[in-house]
Formats: sequence, structure tokens, C-alpha cells
Amino acid sequence: MITQGILPFKLERTDELITPRSGLALFAEVVRTLKVRDKVRDYFPRPGSNRGYEAWAYLEPLLLMLEGGGRHVEDLREIRDDAALRRIIGLRRMPSLSTFGDWLERSGAGGGVAALGRVNDVSGHGIITLCGH
Repeated sequence: MITQGILPFKLERTDELITPRSGLALFAEVVRTLKVRDKVRDYFPRPGSNRGYEAWAYLEPLLLMLEGGGRHVEDLREIRDDAALRRIIGLRRMPSLSTFGDWLERSGAGGGVAALGRVNDVSGHGIITLCGH
């Protein structure tokens, strides 16, 4: 316990996981309620190999990053390094940042933008709208 000072609260040390992005857990719940993952499976191509990630493995962290104010692929580090958030929402595996970049490039050239547009259209309010973009 840290000694009380002038302010009317006490600080304590904890070994529990803590996240500064707890609001993103609520966003993740909305995304799940809208069944966006199922829609992504319907419109995005499957991985090219049995070792590849499905589109949702890229899109879920990207959506979280965008909703959390991120603007660059490098900002995905905040999601990757936030063990508490990942535990709360059940995000166990996440591609490396270089893999994200490769996937974005392949998806952009291979119909990913159109697929994302279809997912957005069938998600009611649109997942892109939810992210404020």
C-alpha cells in the first residue's frame, strides 16, 4: 500500500491484468452481436494454406485498433501488447505486424475492399461506420 497523501484516494499495487482500453471490450461485444465474423467468412476468401490466418484474424484487431484511435499498422502493437484486453475478448492469436501488412496488400489487390464493402452493407449500420471512419 502506498502512503496516503493529500488526495482522498489510496493506491494499491496489484498483479492483476489491467487495460487502459476497456471500452474496446464493449466495442468487441457489439461486433460479435452483429455477427460480423460470420459475414467476413461469407465474403472474404479462405487462407491459401492450412497454416494461414482467416480474414477475421486480421480484421478483428484492425477494427479494435481503428476504434481505439489507431491510424497505422504499427498501432496494432497496442492491441497485441494489451494482454488484459485480449484476455477479456478472447483474442488468442494475432498475426505479426509484417504479416498484417502483407495481408492488407494482398487483400487490396485481390478484392478485399469489395468484400469489406459487402460485409459493411450487410452489417446493418455498417462496421466501418461503427469505427467512425
